[in-house]
This record gives sequence, C-alpha cells and structure tokens, in this order.
Amino acid sequence: MRKKRILLVAIDSKYPNLALAKIRTFYECKGYEVVENYKKLTQRVEVVYVSCLFTWNLDKALTWLKCKSPVYLGGSGVNTFSQLPPEIDKVKPRINWGYTSRGCVRRCPWCSVHVREGGFRVVGDGKSKLVTLLDNNILADRTHFQKVAWQSLKYKIKVNFFQGLDYRFIDRITAKILQTMQHERLRLSFDEPKNYDGVDKAIFELDRVGIRQNTWFVLVGFNTSFNEDLARINFLRRRGQKVYLARFDFKRTPRNILLARWTQSFKYFHKLNFQDFLSLPQNKSARKRASL
Repeated sequence: MRKKRILLVAIDSKYPNLALAKIRTFYECKGYEVVENYKKLTQRVEVVYVSCLFTWNLDKALTWLKCKSPVYLGGSGVNTFSQLPPEIDKVKPRINWGYTSRGCVRRCPWCSVHVREGGFRVVGDGKSKLVTLLDNNILADRTHFQKVAWQSLKYKIKVNFFQGLDYRFIDRITAKILQTMQHERLRLSFDEPKNYDGVDKAIFELDRVGIRQNTWFVLVGFNTSFNEDLARINFLRRRGQKVYLARFDFKRTPRNILLARWTQSFKYFHKLNFQDFLSLPQNKSARKRASL
C-alpha cells in the first residue's frame, strides 16, 4: 500500500516557520510522509501546504495553485489574518525555536504584526539548550523578559533573538540583564532618521556592559531618501556596529544593491567609506547603473 504524503513549501525559506512545523508534526503523527524538497518529489502527494510570509513573494506562492493536488496557501503574505485549523494550531512540535510572547506595543506603518497579532501578550515559555526566539518585541514587558533571562541562566540556555530588539527599551538595567545571558550577536533595528538619539543611547548602554558590536537592521525603501539611508548606515559604522539592509518590499534598486554589497562585506565595510567602496574596479558597472 502506498504511503500517504504531503508537501510543505516555505516560500520565504530563510525564516523559521512555526506553522509548517505544526503541520509537519500533525501529519507525521497520522503516519504521513512529509516532504519539503519538492525538486526530489517523484510521487503524487495528497495535499500541498504553501507558506508565504511577505507580500512581495505572493506571486511565487500563487504559482502553486496550478498543482494537481489540493493546495492550501497561508501566511501573512497571503492574508494578514491567516490561521491554521484549530486541530493543527494546538499541536506543539518538538523544536528549539518559537515564541514566548506575541504581538507588539508598536504600530509601525511598515509592519503588519500589530494588525495580525494585536497588542503584546505573554504566551508561554520553555526549556532547551539553544533556543531561537521569534518574539516580535520581547523587551516590551520587563517582567516577562526577566523571567526568560532567569530561565536561560538557570538551565544554561543560549538564546538567539531572531527579531530585532527594540532599542527604545534598552536602558542600564536591560543592558545588564542581556550581559548576564548567553546569546548570539544581538539584532536591533534603526528604522527612521528621527531615532538617532535613542539608537545612540542603546549603543552606549550595551557598550558599557561589554556588548560592543551588534547587528542593526536599517530599513530602506519605505519613506526615506538614499542620503538619509546612507547617513544612518554611516552613523552605525562610526560606532563600530554591523549593518544589515532591510529593504521594504525587497526593492532591489541599483543603489540599494550597492549599499547591501558594502554593508555585508566583512572585508570592506569598516575599512572603506561608501565612496571609496564605489571606486573599486569590481563596482564599476553597478555604479554606472546606479548613477553614482
């Protein structure tokens, strides 16, 4: 008798996907074979689940509707209020990443979290030796954050804060708590030019407890000019920080491509300013396309 199979497709494959993990566990418990690499698929599947987190990848997700098997599309990139069926959503997969809180206290116009998940609330905690936390704004509730920090110390858990930490909550106490924890390099977000003073304060508080170099997501392509984007990047560069370009709607303009190439270059970012980086021979054609 042929074993039943389902196919899981993560359109945004670089991001941990709790929904697909729940679907996998649900069907494996029913005896199904769960396939994730569709390129190696040689037999028909009973159903296809496609997850799309970002609207700019929606067209890729919609191509799966041509499949001969039943296809279910989900994720915030398809529908802001997309939800799993209750019998799947209640499943608790054995994974070392997930949420200790949902929602957010902010209402950033470029982000759908406050619409999709509502206000900040604690949803649970757990134990593992290495945990990737997907919380949207874990620092919003200090009591909860202190509980997570205490657990990480008690059980010797190393924490990876996958989302950008809200620098506006980083004061001397929060910085000290972070300093006591085992964690991967911190990620934070510098989204708007009006935030210089708060970003500078967060860098100062982290630096004085020994957390000196962090990665900052810099939002570009939403409501800022190229010069404003470059100014924020240079502000972080002068303070010894690392930068990751967060392109709104993943807009791959020629100028943003060069900015991303520069900020993600371990060899050049802290040694050359942007103009000197542009003068390198390998950037000649890209510089011409970007009119720089």
